[in-house]
Amino acid sequence: MIAALITIALLTAAGFPFAMALHPDARAGARTGEAFFVGCAWIPLVMFVLSLIHVRWSLPLIIVCSVIPPLVLLRRPKRAEASKTRFTAIDLVTALLVVLYAIYTTLGPMWEWDFWAIFGVKARAFFDAGGIDWRVLTSPSNLYNNPDYPLALPLLFDLHALVNGAWDDRWIGLLYPAFTIALVLVARPLIEKESESPLIVSAMTLTLAALSFTRTAGTAEAPLVAVSAAALLMLRRGILDDDAPLIRTASILLGVAAFMKNEGIAMVGTAAIAVAIATRNWRRVAALWPAAACAASWLLIVRVFDLKSAYLQTESMGQRLATHLREMPAIIRALIANTPEHPLFWFAALVAILLAFREAKRETLLAAFVAIQLLLYVAAYFVTSHPVIWQINTSWTRLLSHVAIPLAFIAFASAVHEGK
Repeated sequence: MIAALITIALLTAAGFPFAMALHPDARAGARTGEAFFVGCAWIPLVMFVLSLIHVRWSLPLIIVCSVIPPLVLLRRPKRAEASKTRFTAIDLVTALLVVLYAIYTTLGPMWEWDFWAIFGVKARAFFDAGGIDWRVLTSPSNLYNNPDYPLALPLLFDLHALVNGAWDDRWIGLLYPAFTIALVLVARPLIEKESESPLIVSAMTLTLAALSFTRTAGTAEAPLVAVSAAALLMLRRGILDDDAPLIRTASILLGVAAFMKNEGIAMVGTAAIAVAIATRNWRRVAALWPAAACAASWLLIVRVFDLKSAYLQTESMGQRLATHLREMPAIIRALIANTPEHPLFWFAALVAILLAFREAKRETLLAAFVAIQLLLYVAAYFVTSHPVIWQINTSWTRLLSHVAIPLAFIAFASAVHEGK
């Protein structure tokens, strides 16, 4: 456990100078959350570069290369906005749920199939090799483990192993509540800008925290959900307030999402389209260039190193599309059957959709993002090389979690402004 806590502190320390430079007037809590998110991309990037130049990993070397250079970015913090945070009993419930979530994610060694087959097996192979083992990513016998997936999460697991001095796939579970805590720290000041009621703010904080939890500890789902939600909420507020540092930080966090999972790469494009729809301002779209650069860099690595998934080396996309179009009724039934039956959440989603029309100017960004991202996910099913019904059964519920927080925030913000 101690090694996991040190790993989280190291990630935050490495990201702190970047957070200071990006968003100097952020509150201390929000800056801490931003620092953790940035560190979760920065240290894996350092580890990746060390592997590219054939330098074996060691903890002292990684600390020197990832923590010391960013210190040149440190600046005296600006006077932050006075905190309006007033805690309520609901916040105690939120804290208790995070503690219970931490217990859940560390009950035993990671048990999720995608951890065994993808994220965990890569991390263990890299740790044993002292760096990224390209044989694991390029060998035809290993194509099942999605070599084209971004490597940030396996490298975070490796960082924990280096701090621990040995491989451990139990206490790395503490990374998951850390992502939730970072989301809460970043989102809380943004929620407070929507409502002056401490009870409403606390209730929305609880909702965001709960929606960031995942049953699939060991996969990239929870990190992707947390960092993308933080980025989107920051981007929304940055555009509403014409706050350039907030938009800049949101763009970096979108880039972090792109390093977590392929869906994060798609989110970068979706966010750019949503910004264009919401603002009709190409300067605002261009401000997302750091996120685009992060996404493009990984796609370039996939191309250069020929990191192809076995599932993409089948019949052409056109042939797959033609095949799945004939299965459309079955696909629609599978999508409906795999939509979670959580009445309160879907009631909130309905409220969000209805109120978004009344608050179109404020909520267009999030509403457009949700709609486009879901359309992309559905479209992907029509060109998948998997058995399509099987893929829907195993992924649709998970994909819906990617847009749960933006949907809930639309409902919250729209309802609050409707009541004013």
